[in-house]
Amino acid sequence: MRRLSVAILVAVLIRCGVSAAEPLTIANPLRLDWPAELLEITRPSTDLAGVTRAEGMGEPRPVQIEEVGEGRSRAWLVITVPKIDGKPATTQRVELVGGAPLSGLTVAPWSGGSDIDYGVAKIRLNGSQTFDPPVPLDQAGHWFGGLTWPTGAGGQAGFAGIDLPLVRERTAEILHSGPVMHEVRFTWRFVADGEAGTVASPPLAAGKRSHRFPPNVIPTENLAKRNLQLVIQVRIVAGDPWIWVAEEWRLPETSRVQQRWTMGGAAGPAVAELLWTPWFEYDRFGGNNKQKTHPLIPRPEQQGRPFAVLWPRWHQGGGGAQELVAVGKGAAAPAVGAVAFLPTGWLGSDPIAVDVADGNSVSWKMHHRPPPSELGWYAQRTWALIAGRREQVEGTGTINSLVRRHGDWTLQAQHESTVLEWKRDPAVVSPSILLSRQRLSQATTDLANGADTAEVRLIRSWIAKRDAGEKISKEDEVLLAVLTGGKPSAVGLPTPSAYLSTRYQDDFVNPTAVGNRRMFNDAFGLADLANAGKPFGDPSTAAIAYIATDLDSWPGWHHGFHPGNPNFHTDKYLAAVYAACTLADHPHASRFAEFARSVVAADIASTLSEPDGVGYECPGYAGYALSLQLRAARALLNAGHGNVVTRSPMMRATGVWHRNLLTPFDQRLGCRHEAPIGDTHRWTAGCDFRLLASFFADSDPGFAGELEASHRLVNGDAPPDKLLEALIGWDPRIVAADPASLNWSSRTFADFGAVLRSRFGRPDESFLSFKAGSSHGHYHNDGLSLHWYGGGAPLALDYNCSYHPRGDHAGLHNTITFGESTLVRHNGKGVNVPAGEQLWGGGEVLAKAFGPAMDVVVGERRGSSLSLAPWEPADAEFARGYPRRATGPLAHRRMVALIKHPVDSVLADYLVVRDEVSGQEPALLHWHLLVRSVERIAPGMWLCPGQWQRDVLLAVSGAGSPLVSRWQYLASENLAPPACAARPDESDQAWRIRTAGSVEAPTLVEKAQEKANVERWNDLIAKTDGRVLMPPPGWTGQWKYGECQRWLRFPIAAGGTALSVLYPMSSSASVNVPVPAALVPRISMAADRVEVAIGDEKETIILGPESGAVIERSGQRLEVMPSNSLPPLSVEPKR
Repeated sequence: MRRLSVAILVAVLIRCGVSAAEPLTIANPLRLDWPAELLEITRPSTDLAGVTRAEGMGEPRPVQIEEVGEGRSRAWLVITVPKIDGKPATTQRVELVGGAPLSGLTVAPWSGGSDIDYGVAKIRLNGSQTFDPPVPLDQAGHWFGGLTWPTGAGGQAGFAGIDLPLVRERTAEILHSGPVMHEVRFTWRFVADGEAGTVASPPLAAGKRSHRFPPNVIPTENLAKRNLQLVIQVRIVAGDPWIWVAEEWRLPETSRVQQRWTMGGAAGPAVAELLWTPWFEYDRFGGNNKQKTHPLIPRPEQQGRPFAVLWPRWHQGGGGAQELVAVGKGAAAPAVGAVAFLPTGWLGSDPIAVDVADGNSVSWKMHHRPPPSELGWYAQRTWALIAGRREQVEGTGTINSLVRRHGDWTLQAQHESTVLEWKRDPAVVSPSILLSRQRLSQATTDLANGADTAEVRLIRSWIAKRDAGEKISKEDEVLLAVLTGGKPSAVGLPTPSAYLSTRYQDDFVNPTAVGNRRMFNDAFGLADLANAGKPFGDPSTAAIAYIATDLDSWPGWHHGFHPGNPNFHTDKYLAAVYAACTLADHPHASRFAEFARSVVAADIASTLSEPDGVGYECPGYAGYALSLQLRAARALLNAGHGNVVTRSPMMRATGVWHRNLLTPFDQRLGCRHEAPIGDTHRWTAGCDFRLLASFFADSDPGFAGELEASHRLVNGDAPPDKLLEALIGWDPRIVAADPASLNWSSRTFADFGAVLRSRFGRPDESFLSFKAGSSHGHYHNDGLSLHWYGGGAPLALDYNCSYHPRGDHAGLHNTITFGESTLVRHNGKGVNVPAGEQLWGGGEVLAKAFGPAMDVVVGERRGSSLSLAPWEPADAEFARGYPRRATGPLAHRRMVALIKHPVDSVLADYLVVRDEVSGQEPALLHWHLLVRSVERIAPGMWLCPGQWQRDVLLAVSGAGSPLVSRWQYLASENLAPPACAARPDESDQAWRIRTAGSVEAPTLVEKAQEKANVERWNDLIAKTDGRVLMPPPGWTGQWKYGECQRWLRFPIAAGGTALSVLYPMSSSASVNVPVPAALVPRISMAADRVEVAIGDEKETIILGPESGAVIERSGQRLEVMPSNSLPPLSVEPKR
């Protein structure tokens, strides 16, 4: 009887519209704005029985119910969180009740499909259709049939291509339909689909789903493997201008299938302007995060390229954006366009290219190429068709909110998968990021007990600085307060506000921007330290964990995305690591930790190549990325998640690679540093050897000592700039190895090239880096280039400018260029600028041979096209695709020999370089020498007075007379030209006399004066032919103002061979006396033979494909590389 009464009561309540289901509570602790959000909930069917509407959000809303099986049902509804005093509420209670169904989205069938009225506009969907006989894809119809607004209608979409496959049927399967949303899956079935077996592929779905993924995994399902497939899923939501479109395909590459859309013009609707938020403009560096407006006409910057290129993930490519919308005049006018979003829904697909032409229409096209085989069988793309009113998309904040709420931080994900408030465990306390709790506790105890350790002495020295009133960093103030039991100054917690007030792909939160680095990443460490002894974090910190572990925020290496700079990737996931380490008591702590461990391990595996640990970027960028990886690894180790560094053999190998790239002691800098190849920043080591060493202190103390020795070679005994940084990266247990005991022999490094070295540690040490490998990130076009120190001095250097200005042209490096020197149009300036053609490619090492008298390495690069680009970096346009022409096969082979001698020999160690080219194009041999002038002293021979301790004697055969010019860069805009710098029309002798014995500290200029300072420098560079950037003759101090080299361009005939000798001699400028004639070597060259002699000591070097590498000295003939060991240059080697 009791059960019957309850049943009757429930039925009555349902009929009366009273809640018969458990109310829905929306928690909103971050007080985010949720104006109208689609939400899906699943409950037992009995709980949702009779529910038709949602109340508590103003006007009642319809609820769409559907059975999902096993006694459960799904409810769809649109949620609004109201505002209280202008701010969104922290909770919203929604009553799920019965009653008469409410109107919402409506579906009206027509003969060819259905018309969907979703309140904002109406969209026509084409239905199923059979084709007998089958028709090509472009005749098989599209899913889109047009749009209708109160003020107009229009829109067209279709497929195009070549020899398109035949379609036998197009089906439209309704997946969901009701007053809240309508979802249809369209499938084109081909005659020759060739189904055979199954293949793993990510599930196709409309709607964000990354919050349901396992940590750092995009799940897959087994699908039928078809040679031809095209499936498009479309979701339309009541009141929402955002129409979800998810696509999956396998179509022939040869058909060049495109999907083409047109809005406006004769097809309608009436649109007048474009709204879009571009990232980077074509041909220039610099991002943007503001919505822009433009007429429906091309921009001058396009130069025939698309108006915009839409990607689901931020990047620096020209024309890049995430969305573009065409709008009519007035707030209620039509708005229609496309948004690329959800990177996890893109698999091997091209971007959306948008164009305008006639002033009243916009079009976009999407390619349907098959994906690269390593990514999978089917390609995928997720995008949104925007079809609403102008007021729904206009304004930076408005469009950011629309994108963020649909593809980034969605209410569905927040409600279903996030825990922003939780009970804290008082036993889980800080710190764990920069220092472990154990390390901090030990240091605190040792300091209090007066222990006499190196660490305590270092800490006490900083305490003395602080107590003496010296300025120390905020980080060190906090650390000293924690160590001495004081109260740290207030430190703000990291905040996700930049992400939650913009969108995940906003330029303000790009990997290196303040919104990501300072607000998101950097704030963690210091806040964690200042919070020592207490649980760390709040709802905002938990939100950071969810954002940083969301693969739609940053997909990393998944689905064929490339992070760009490797540090971009680490910058983006670093907060995930920090959150995992500090929120150990969070209900999802294991999920955060698994993501952190896996992403760091994958990052290391992706950025370091086997077997030599070479970074895929230039040494400086590889070292910087490594430092970020080590910060992440240090936090994981501090928090008890293990030592990911020692688990990877490549981490040890990369330390060896970076160490071998250390140059001889460089007087200009006052230290050794890593060869500044590519965008390696000036005057830096690249690798943080001491931080890397700390991970090996227990497992491999010998290697740790090797790295500590490397640290000291770069930094000497200089005290650290910050105490905290010193403690993070220093393990005082490590004993530095004797640098002389380490292996400094010449060797090759796979994917990089080679390093040749002799006489390590002596004043006349020689060093050469040879770039010949596939690693290309942030390198310039410097394949087969040399960076050479001879006799202990820098003599023939790679373009040491980093990227300011960036020396991308091969002619700015010590290598070969093919083709002509001419002019190219500068798009930005609208003028022609001097340019040269060049072959692109990193090259490879073909052979090597190292011996006591000669080290030889052979590299080669090939191609069949040349690009024409400006010589001058100041004329180069960022990321521009320069004109390219096809040629016949071209090849350049370079044999580099470092000739070595006993220490008592009168001959210095020197270089012999043999360059051979093949093909029908002329070539130029480029030598960039750090010398003051170039003086021809005999046919084929030039004496070049050096800038530092050594002159260069250059001999070249097989090439024409060189064009001699200068090339220089200004290192620092904030350093004023020194008084000791060269003056216009001042001779070297007068300059030497004026500056003899002078010592001058660099003078800094104010930020506001930097532009005028650069103009002053440029004026002096022109008036002194670059000598203002050279140190005074005989200068023995450091010199960091910049660098000016003499650039020699030797013409080589097509198919020719050139032989060069670069010999370091004592510098007459440094000793103020001429070099004795008896110490000037006699050099003779014939074919592949070079003879070098001083007095009675002479030797012959033979380099060539037939002869190999031979040295004849003291009556002995030593074959270092066997004859005929290299194939002719006309034969491409097997790889």
